[in-house]
Amino acid sequence: MAAGGHRKSIAFFITLGACLVALAVALQVGWVVLNWRTGVLLVLGVLFFILIISGVVLNKNGSFQTTFRYRGPDLDSSTESELVSTCARLNNIVRRLGSGWALYFDAVRRETTAYPRSRFPDSISSLIDEERRASFESGEHFESTYYCTLIWMPPPMSCSR
Repeated sequence: MAAGGHRKSIAFFITLGACLVALAVALQVGWVVLNWRTGVLLVLGVLFFILIISGVVLNKNGSFQTTFRYRGPDLDSSTESELVSTCARLNNIVRRLGSGWALYFDAVRRETTAYPRSRFPDSISSLIDEERRASFESGEHFESTYYCTLIWMPPPMSCSR
């Protein structure tokens, strides 16, 4: 895709996102204006709107879910000590969550041959970079993208008789 076409598609999606956010805000403001007498529903509506805008999904069973995408080190080519260190850090985070939480991790690993173009002031540096480029584009390099899905089930509401 040409650079101009890429810029046009970026501008289109930014405009589309801004229009969707404006529509969500307009609908929320309209709902608030129409239902100003019901204070409890107003507060719940505002809180629910904040959850939707922040990317939290309310599941059918009453749990809340959100997913994060992040890029980290390539764990398939990590040493054993690096894996132990990563597991210890993740365990330290997870044990602080408490009850009602579920975490799901997914990894997508893709072969990559994309190598950035560079300019060098001398020919020796350029030759060294060309050797690195040839080694990199041989297909032995991978890029990993990770997804972490957090689900929280609130405690059941107790009702007294």
